[in-house]
Amino acid sequence: MNNDDDGKRHRNFWEWAALGIRAALIAADWWLNRRGPDLLRPGPAHPLSRGPREMAGTQPGGFLLPGLDPKALAMNMFTA
Repeated sequence: MNNDDDGKRHRNFWEWAALGIRAALIAADWWLNRRGPDLLRPGPAHPLSRGPREMAGTQPGGFLLPGLDPKALAMNMFTA
């Protein structure tokens, strides 16, 4: 029975794991450097960054329910 093989295999696993993490970090850095200006440039809003009005598809006067004015509702809540 040779114990050197087990230790060598274990050490190689961690070396490969470190190389994989380093490669992933280099790829992420490259991608962000390439895409960074595009990500920060103003443009059309991403569908996931829209507010509840745009997601509900109602007019600017409505919130989630058509005809409900959020400003009037807030004023009624605080002045009552």
